[in-house]
Amino acid sequence: MRKSWISLASLTAGLVAVAAFTNACSGGGGGGGGTPTPTPLSITVDSFVDQSGTSAVNNLECLGFTVHEANHGFTPAVTMNFIDSTGVKVFTKDFGDEGSQSSATFPGLAISSNGSDFVFGGTSADLTTGPYPCLTLPALDPGSYGISVTQGTQTVTKDNVITMSQPQAEGATLGTANTIAPVMGSIAEANDFMFHPFTAGGGFTVVTMDSSGSGTFVPEVNLPPNNPPFTPGGPFVEVENRGFFSSDTTQTHPVPANIDTFNRGWDIAVIPTTVKGGQYEAMVRADTVGSGVGTGYNYQLSLSSSQTVTVTSHDTCQATPDFTSVGGVGGRYWFTADLSTGFAGDYNPNQAQTCSDRHVTVGANSGVQGPGPDAAYTVLLQNGQSIRAAAESETSDAVLYLVDSCTTVSTCRAAADIFGPADTDSLRYTNTTGAPQTLNLILDVFDPTQTPFKFNVYVEIK
Repeated sequence: MRKSWISLASLTAGLVAVAAFTNACSGGGGGGGGTPTPTPLSITVDSFVDQSGTSAVNNLECLGFTVHEANHGFTPAVTMNFIDSTGVKVFTKDFGDEGSQSSATFPGLAISSNGSDFVFGGTSADLTTGPYPCLTLPALDPGSYGISVTQGTQTVTKDNVITMSQPQAEGATLGTANTIAPVMGSIAEANDFMFHPFTAGGGFTVVTMDSSGSGTFVPEVNLPPNNPPFTPGGPFVEVENRGFFSSDTTQTHPVPANIDTFNRGWDIAVIPTTVKGGQYEAMVRADTVGSGVGTGYNYQLSLSSSQTVTVTSHDTCQATPDFTSVGGVGGRYWFTADLSTGFAGDYNPNQAQTCSDRHVTVGANSGVQGPGPDAAYTVLLQNGQSIRAAAESETSDAVLYLVDSCTTVSTCRAAADIFGPADTDSLRYTNTTGAPQTLNLILDVFDPTQTPFKFNVYVEIK
């Protein structure tokens, strides 16, 4: 199922809530059996705020407002549109009627019982404390926007109620299919984002993100348990076809279904871009938006899509290292592993607590499990070196775990499985023991019925 990159989940819940009004449309004069003439809508708009309490709203930022109707004429049939300076609708929402939503669910939401107004989000304080109904606008060009309210045959327009800034911008090109070209970028605050064009190679593409200049991983601020309310500011990588974020609509190379949005590896995205030479864009932003204003971060983005590296997948663990910092292409390996034949289910952490994904709360049975076929690889890390590994399959749910020895896989240095098929799962680990470490990386399958077991794998030693 395709998921929009715009955060609409809370939008939908909040917007349908604001329509729970009890009165029907006010009738005007009229008699003698004629059709009543509706009383004209008379609206005013105020308290239009973002999290900072101003009407200057960033794209993807939550906002609140109050719309009043002087004649108590609002009904659940009311529709609101955001319009540009020429009157063109840029965002439309039918409010509907859902009485189950209440101020107990959304503390910032106050609904008049006489049909005279609705308050969406309330004040800037409501927007920052949450939970709240969050109106997250689509990416709009900078400038002033108005709203129009429609009920039946009546439409009333108010101009210049919000001002959109433009936090997003096109960054440096990542490079071509034959290069690994790091580029620097900066996110000023949590609701900003940058996008970087790139040309895909054959097979699949990997986009990785690190802290700018330092070579270290970008911190993930929402761990654990990666549940609302989120703290803005952590990393997020998303890849789309060229023109999704920019104004370049000349490219028509789609990424495969279920892969083009929300590759949620936080700092790494594995994307099977099947069109050789296809034009794409990598977007970087906070791992969530709308929960308050937070500081951003500097980052370094790298593209790895020039070639595949020959890596042998083993049914059981071997002594010879498969991954080192001097192997592959500068310590980077990207390859395809097909476990459909010749691979047994030799290993399984079986939900061991010490093998929990870094995005979950550790507890009883919180660890990953892999009852399906698996492949084993040997990793050599010098003291101070790090490994980052990621896997994605169009059909199967990848499981990754890093262990000291294949004889004991219920104790892990790191593990990953929080997403399902067509998403990137990734793990990371740094050797701080003071001596070289030889470890085993296991690629496993969560559901043995999800065939074929063909994975796109990325491993990086640095």
